[in-house]
Amino acid sequence: MGRWSYSDRRTVEECKSINTKFLNEHHYFDGGIRWGGMKWSRGGEKTGSISFFVSTVEGDEYIRFQYTQTDRHTGEKAELDYKARLDSTPCHFGGRRWWFICPLVVNGRACNRRVGVLYLGDGKY
Repeated sequence: MGRWSYSDRRTVEECKSINTKFLNEHHYFDGGIRWGGMKWSRGGEKTGSISFFVSTVEGDEYIRFQYTQTDRHTGEKAELDYKARLDSTPCHFGGRRWWFICPLVVNGRACNRRVGVLYLGDGKY
């Protein structure tokens, strides 16, 4: 079911996302530094891709994203390369649960919350 469009703001369902569950299922948190990527498509047509490096080296836990962002209004392309910190918490029956530390900065203030999913909206990050 669609929503009534009163603005051009996107919903999270319309945004590209990456989550810790996907990374865990594909063994990116198994230790050391691992790299890979994701592709998104809609209706069989490629809509985006991203490369990433995941470091779970103790004291240096992060995920590094590399991708090209195209502004949908101007068509201007920007090459992006940045890191988001990772954190982990112990599970009751062993193992660890991994989290992203939200890299969003609004009005000069960092979010820094633990989150399981990062979304790419209309902005660069």
